[in-house]
Amino acid sequence: MLRWHKPISLILLLLTPPLLAHEDALDPKADPRLGRAVNIFQTPAPLSAVVKALSTQSGVLLSTERSISEYRAILVADERPLHEVMRKLAEAFGFTWERKGKESEPPGYMLVQPPADAGREAAELREMERLAEEIWRYGAAQAAKWAPAGKKEVEARMEELRKTFETRMKEGKLSRTEVVSMWREAYAVNASQQPWRRAATLALASLPPARVRQLREGNIQQVTGNALPPDALKQILAEWREVERPAPPAPIRPGEPDTDEIHMEKPYQSQQWNNVEVWLFPDPTAGNIKALVYFISPEMRTGGSQVHEVTPDGWDLYILVNGLLRGMIEPRLPESPLFQKATKAAQFDRRANDYLIDPTGVELAHFARANRTPLAAEWYPFSRAGMPGVRAVHAVANWGQIMMQLRDYSAELAVSEEWVLVRSFARAIARRTNILHAQVAKWLLKPKAEGTLTLDDIAEIAFLHERQRETLNAASQRLMVRSVEGAGFINTLSAMGRNPRIVFTMQAYALLNAAQKRALLDGQPVPLAAMPRQAVARLQIAAALPDTSAQSPTLSPDETAQMAMVMQTERGEWEIVDWSQVPEEMREVGAFRPWLENLSPEERAKVVKKVPTLRITLGLTDGERVVELAFITTIQ
Repeated sequence: MLRWHKPISLILLLLTPPLLAHEDALDPKADPRLGRAVNIFQTPAPLSAVVKALSTQSGVLLSTERSISEYRAILVADERPLHEVMRKLAEAFGFTWERKGKESEPPGYMLVQPPADAGREAAELREMERLAEEIWRYGAAQAAKWAPAGKKEVEARMEELRKTFETRMKEGKLSRTEVVSMWREAYAVNASQQPWRRAATLALASLPPARVRQLREGNIQQVTGNALPPDALKQILAEWREVERPAPPAPIRPGEPDTDEIHMEKPYQSQQWNNVEVWLFPDPTAGNIKALVYFISPEMRTGGSQVHEVTPDGWDLYILVNGLLRGMIEPRLPESPLFQKATKAAQFDRRANDYLIDPTGVELAHFARANRTPLAAEWYPFSRAGMPGVRAVHAVANWGQIMMQLRDYSAELAVSEEWVLVRSFARAIARRTNILHAQVAKWLLKPKAEGTLTLDDIAEIAFLHERQRETLNAASQRLMVRSVEGAGFINTLSAMGRNPRIVFTMQAYALLNAAQKRALLDGQPVPLAAMPRQAVARLQIAAALPDTSAQSPTLSPDETAQMAMVMQTERGEWEIVDWSQVPEEMREVGAFRPWLENLSPEERAKVVKKVPTLRITLGLTDGERVVELAFITTIQ
């Protein structure tokens, strides 16, 4: 994602008007039960659970279409007619209510997504795929004829693009064509100015359609510099020789002052580089193509220390293209008397788990109730920009503060009669990358084992989008999920961030069948040749990535083809702190340890629980070489 497109997180307005609920289906004259007054206070939850709560209170059979049951909602209403509450809930989503049941029985009602709405979402995703293809191909064309520019010229071009972008936004005249054009130009500059990115972009462009299809199906594609334009390859290798890196610190001699000054060097200048090798692979969590790039000389082979994006991320592209067309640098509240009334901050327990997992959504619900404002919201806890678990805990005092927080969630405030509605801006993408609250609770809030994970939990987390893992990491820090050994949810997320080998290895493990998983747990090797193709590709990527501990070699897909996956397990115990047994004033890091050490054995046993664990090492072997891919500690 480009650094200059920071304003994206500020511009979150819905582009299409919502579809109103079907008036005839909710006629209180035809069905007097719909006129019953209901009170509901629902913090973020699946739409099916919200509708069920309404059904239980009113006595009217209400349900949701299966395809939308996991869409998330917030609903707050005090003494409002059922039909009105149902209409506003549907209006927030753009859905409709359908009457169900036999004529001889009291009718039921089902909330459904209109086919045209579902079709629009699918069309939006297809359009993003088409634009991503257009943008990276333009970048490849520019990279093929790239003339090296000085750093100042590149920075000047990016600054020019940024200023044009912001000026057009302030004028309110930014067209879709301009958005795509500026993004495409900035992407081309980014893809061209670094030799490794240029090599990866040109390698993808060199693939024939059949190999591109194989790539998207999960097969690693190896491309050597011989497939790149000769002039471009020559320039890439020449620029690699000029790459600067921080020099190792010189030893401090006696009497010399210590200094933090960083010296730069050109470590690759002494070699005669004659080729590059690019390994391309799809990243299903981001929906784009990524690459490892190696530079080759007669004496050495280096690079491959980073994973580079080759094609744009669909989420970034969707927000950029659609979100900025009606965007403002600073969002404004809709003009309505509802937002002119004096408001008060909500008072509630901000230490509760629901708040710590999804602070903005929970705070929104409590704020609406405190100010007696009926509210219906389409809500997703995945924040596209700001990480909700990191922001300071404070009481929201007005609607303006609420609106500024919603912009980071791709959502906007709207008014419908006496109701406040919150509408999702990017449902199609949010649905694809949503973190379900129940799933988060399962990972974070296990009874007597908070924050400890099973092997299957870790495999599920490995398939999350990178920004989802960052969001969860932030939330987990606030949950005080800690253990004496320091292992658990936080450490798993941090390890994935530091070592992408773990991500791809756990994705591969998740794709194995039940018999193969049992064999590994029993200590039996599973040949790669017997695994699903998608699992093999991920293991090959993991083996090709550099090991952060620098203790295991990196191997090419050809070298790993005849290898087998192995798993070693060692049983042990974790000591898990039961924080409900810890006094409030002792929960701080500096106070907790001395307090714990002064407890008697009986008192300590109430605070610290022992949980059986497995320490697992996953690797590849051909009988002689062993490549360690991941070291994980899980509960049994």
